Amino acid sequence: MSEKGLVENEAASIAGSSGHEGPFPARFVCFGPFCLDKIREQLFLDTSRVNLFGKSIKLLIKILEKPNEIVLRDELCRHLWAVEPHTAAYANLATTLNKVRGALDDSTSQPKYIETVRDLGYRFIMPVRYSHSRPLPSSINPPVSAVSPPKTLKVSALGRVLSRLARRRFPHSSAVMVLVTATFVGFGVSFVWVEGIRARNVAGLVFVSMVAAATGAMVSATARLISRSRKTVAEAMPGDRPGDHT
Repeated sequence: MSEKGLVENEAASIAGSSGHEGPFPARFVCFGPFCLDKIREQLFLDTSRVNLFGKSIKLLIKILEKPNEIVLRDELCRHLWAVEPHTAAYANLATTLNKVRGALDDSTSQPKYIETVRDLGYRFIMPVRYSHSRPLPSSINPPVSAVSPPKTLKVSALGRVLSRLARRRFPHSSAVMVLVTATFVGFGVSFVWVEGIRARNVAGLVFVSMVAAATGAMVSATARLISRSRKTVAEAMPGDRPGDHT
C-alpha cells in the first residue's frame, strides 16, 4: 500500500474511534470566547449558552467546516433548505446569517468572525481550535497580560486622583473669599488710619489697630488654606512623592 493510502487509513481509524467523522477533527470547536458543541448543536459563550438554534446554528456549523475558505451561497442554500438557489432562498440565507452575526456580536462592515465575499458566499476568518472535551472558560479566552499598557496605567492613576479629590474638601473657594475680604478690609484700614492720624483720634487709632490685627489673622488663615490645598493635590497625585519612584 502506498504512503498516501496509509495516511488515509490512519485518519479514518482516528475519526472512527473518536466518533466524530466528517470535517471536524473533534467534537468542540472554539473561536475567541465561544465554544461550539457540534454534536448537540449548542454554542457557548464562556459558561453561558448562546440563544442560537435551528437553521442559524446549522449555518454556523456549515461555515465552520471550512475555516478561512469561501463557502458558496448555493451550497448553503442546498444544505439548509434542500432547494436550488433562487432569490427567496438568498434572502432567507441573509436573514439567517444576520441572526448568527447578532449572536456573535459580529459586524458586516468590520467582521471579526464571518466575512462576506460579495456574490460568492461567506468565509470564517477567526482562528479556530478543536477539543474532544469542552475547555474551561480560562482556556477559551486567555487572560490579559499582567503588565498593563502605559495608557491604562495613566487612566487608572487619573481615576484614583479624581476619586481621592472627590472624598476631600478642596478649599480653593474659601481661600478666594478670604483674599477678597482681606483686600477690601485692607483698603478700609488704610483709609481710616490716615483719617485717624489727621484727626489725632486715639480711639480711632486703637480701633484701626484692632481691625489691622484681624486682617493679619485672615491673611494668615488664607495662607494655611492655600498650603493645605497644595498638600491635598500632592498627596492625591501618584508619583509625586519620593517613595512613588522606587
